[in-house]
Amino acid sequence: MWPIYENTRENLALNEKKVSTYAKYIQYADHEIRKVEVPFGGGGKSLPGYLHLPAKRVSGRIPAVWSISGMDSFKELSCALYGDKLLERGIAVLALEGPGQGECCVRDIHVTATNWMQAGPAVLSWIRSQSEIDPDRVALSGVSMGSFWGTQAASMDERLKACVVRSVCHEPGMNTLFNMASPTFKLRFMYMAGFQDEGEFDKVAPTFSLKGVGEKIKCPYLVLAGEDDHLSPVEFTYNLLETVSSSKQLLLYEGADHGLGGSSSVVLGPNPGTYLADWLKDRMDGKPTRTMHMKVDANGQIHESTFEEARKALSVPILT
Repeated sequence: MWPIYENTRENLALNEKKVSTYAKYIQYADHEIRKVEVPFGGGGKSLPGYLHLPAKRVSGRIPAVWSISGMDSFKELSCALYGDKLLERGIAVLALEGPGQGECCVRDIHVTATNWMQAGPAVLSWIRSQSEIDPDRVALSGVSMGSFWGTQAASMDERLKACVVRSVCHEPGMNTLFNMASPTFKLRFMYMAGFQDEGEFDKVAPTFSLKGVGEKIKCPYLVLAGEDDHLSPVEFTYNLLETVSSSKQLLLYEGADHGLGGSSSVVLGPNPGTYLADWLKDRMDGKPTRTMHMKVDANGQIHESTFEEARKALSVPILT
């Protein structure tokens, strides 16, 4: 479905095949999976997803994480088929597609610069209404473009236990992603936003920005990023974190690219997925955290510093 940028008969058939195949997997999965629909936007429209519940549960209500995937992913990939790191830690996972993602494109629920800030409260309210879920232990996790949308959603909820993002998209207007990377990214996002005309999209693209969003985040905020991210230059992540007043942490992998690959720092250092899951588990358990900058060097060693010291060492300018 990735290279098809309109709702053709072929694209609709492929979507149906994807959903029906996953429905067959649900029958044999090693944990309970529920297909869910969260009302959004009126007119009977809804956001599709799956609620994954841990196979082993403690008594009482359990914590949950809303897992937000990137623009080139879909909800069926947001939770591992076996050995998911969050499920193994007793945390439920809501793998749900918001405006512009996956099935939402087929349903003509397009992404705008701000409608994830409306989707966030709707989805989080739905999570908290589930009888198995502890409403006071709900967190967000976003990857790639999900780091942008997850940050927006987190800014709209003061009850969130935590928000963690990785492989980030923090550049205002996303010029690097849309105009300097593979053209398929821009074409895909135009489809997600409901645009056919590139010129018209170019007028709207600069409005996709996290300006004024970081200041509204109240929960602990963790970022895992590659120092050499080729889709979102790291200076924009520093600029965002400068505005976040809550407890914040950055785990920066030396020499790593957008996907947190291509560097020995990732191979020899903390595994990003494991680190993320452990960090979220600690937040769910009420363990305190503190503002901290951590850089993983080429040998896999973590070096802690203040954000001010890190900016000077990396010669990261303050951009506007």
